[in-house]
Amino acid sequence: MSRDPTGAVFALFRIRDSDATRALWPHAFRASVRVTLDEALSTSITIENTGNDTFPFHCALHTYLRVGDLRKVTVEGLEGATYQDRTAKSVQRRERRRPLRIVGEVDRIYVARPGRLRVRDESRDRTILVDRAGFGDVVIWNPGAEKARASIGLAEGEYLTMLAVEAAQIVPPVRLLPGSLWSGVQRIRLA
Repeated sequence: MSRDPTGAVFALFRIRDSDATRALWPHAFRASVRVTLDEALSTSITIENTGNDTFPFHCALHTYLRVGDLRKVTVEGLEGATYQDRTAKSVQRRERRRPLRIVGEVDRIYVARPGRLRVRDESRDRTILVDRAGFGDVVIWNPGAEKARASIGLAEGEYLTMLAVEAAQIVPPVRLLPGSLWSGVQRIRLA
């Protein structure tokens, strides 16, 4: 942990390709993740193509918000957005609810959805603001009761205390040219 000139606390993690990474993904790269805590929680990721060939990739920050009661949570900022419903073979749909309420299992990629999201957690009387740059998509995920027990291993009712709201770049994937950089940042704070 370090402090930047503004006094914010941050941690910086770096990795580059190696024999072990190339056995899983055959590309030359450098990646860094910086997590900063001040009046908000900021997570930034930078990917650099250090090789000679263009490579495609997807990126998502798997942000799991702890909520008081999922049944009393709404998400604003997705109204009218197109999404891939991954619980229904990625069929495309349009979000009609204003605001979004989570009922049962949800696994959606909201495509090309810029702008701020507001997660209203009524049971905790708070609003969480989620801002993104560089990430065009948003993933909303909760396993629902059945998958939480059977597949994920959550305790009884634990799925009601979490909601994944993920900054992502999935559709289309990033195509990174040799010598190029890509960056994305997500900033989460209480309103």
